[in-house]
Amino acid sequence: MKRLISAVLIGIMLVSMLTGCGANELGFIGLMKEITSLTEVGYKNSTKMELLDGASGKTALIDFNIDGELNISDINSMYGAFDIMLDVNGIKLDKPINIIFSEDGLYVSKNALIELPKYEKIFIDLEGYEEVLGYGEILKELYNTIPVDTEYIEVWTMNGEYYQYTEGIDYDELSSVVQEYLTKAFKGFDSKLITKTKNGYSLSLDQKSSMEFIRSLINYLSENKETVFDETIKFLPKLVEITDYEIMTEEDKEELISSLESGRQQVYDVIEQAKSFIESEEFEEHFDSYDEIIGDSSTTYDIYKEKGSYNIVTKAESTLEDLYTIKATSTTELTPKTVKKGSTPDKAIPLEDVEKEYKKIEDRINPIEKIELEWYDDYDNTAYINKYRRNGKAEWDFQTYTIIEDRIYLPLRYIGESFGEEVDWDNENKKAYVIRGEERIDMTGVLLDSKTMIKIRDFEKIGYKIEYSNEDGLSTATIIK
Repeated sequence: MKRLISAVLIGIMLVSMLTGCGANELGFIGLMKEITSLTEVGYKNSTKMELLDGASGKTALIDFNIDGELNISDINSMYGAFDIMLDVNGIKLDKPINIIFSEDGLYVSKNALIELPKYEKIFIDLEGYEEVLGYGEILKELYNTIPVDTEYIEVWTMNGEYYQYTEGIDYDELSSVVQEYLTKAFKGFDSKLITKTKNGYSLSLDQKSSMEFIRSLINYLSENKETVFDETIKFLPKLVEITDYEIMTEEDKEELISSLESGRQQVYDVIEQAKSFIESEEFEEHFDSYDEIIGDSSTTYDIYKEKGSYNIVTKAESTLEDLYTIKATSTTELTPKTVKKGSTPDKAIPLEDVEKEYKKIEDRINPIEKIELEWYDDYDNTAYINKYRRNGKAEWDFQTYTIIEDRIYLPLRYIGESFGEEVDWDNENKKAYVIRGEERIDMTGVLLDSKTMIKIRDFEKIGYKIEYSNEDGLSTATIIK
């Protein structure tokens, strides 16, 4: 328990140290506080990405734009409406995809179903994702099944379930308490990551600055461990009080603080161990090993205020083992404005209904032709399943099974309907059937926990091929249509 407590305390310290409390850090925190206090804004974002596969030489150029408005003045009654435009390698959306969220739920315009298939070939060309082949045809057909006057898909409904977790939290108070803690615990610490710009601040992070930051971080903790620990102990009860979901009793809170205090020396010991590590050659070698993987990766985060709007600009470049390079620039503009909460769509089709229709179409256009089942002898009665469609696309799942007289039985409805078969259970005669037109084919079934379980071999009755193997206790059964 004490080790856990120590880890928690150190984690809090390290996270908090990211900003520090030098002049630039305090200015950065202050400007971020202004941004996070905004409750009604116009929102614009432009993100440009370049993805390079060094092995193949293939490149993807992505231009992603969002334009909308947001009202979070009441955390329990939020509202946002956004138009999204996308351009990938010159392929653009014909119309923006509209997203609306409110206290009622999240809604996406149904034109997403016909816009997104435009990018099918790009995914295939970039990585050879042949398994996505055909999904565009499915989505286009799906679009035509939705009533003409229904313009939105209801992705989810809130039903008050989300907000019960946020109710009662005073975020302004939380922000103030955190700022007070940072100011007292890390007074004067200079992260050397933040610089002052004309209208704001810039945070830069790369391999070298990361290493120097960790060094200065640990040294500061070593020199000021008593102050940081004391302020952390004072901070935690305030944090618990603000974010209390009535999970902890007063006794629980007192016990937590007591446990934290008892871990003081362990925290001190860990800090000193960390200091010894950063002064060793092993620390340099540790970073050198990362350098081989991430190369010259870097991130710059700029925030500034200009002409009444707040701007956040993020630039990142990352290279992974000299194979994949990602370059990205994201610019967000937040402009304070009065945002009237709009109404949610009157006519929207639930996502569940969309998914059901999608499966029907996919099963017809790109049916499952092979199911592979794996299970370990005498192990939890769970079979792991891979289902393979005509185009090679694989889907993973699992199902319970039972063994009767050394024969494996699996749910008839699950297996049968995966292959597009019509199945039935005759309760009077306690028999399971596969129905093909007027023909009813008797399958050897038993009723177990309200599920009809049948022998895998019985699929041979309807023309399927069955293959078995067993190696080192792992059994594999393959059903081929």
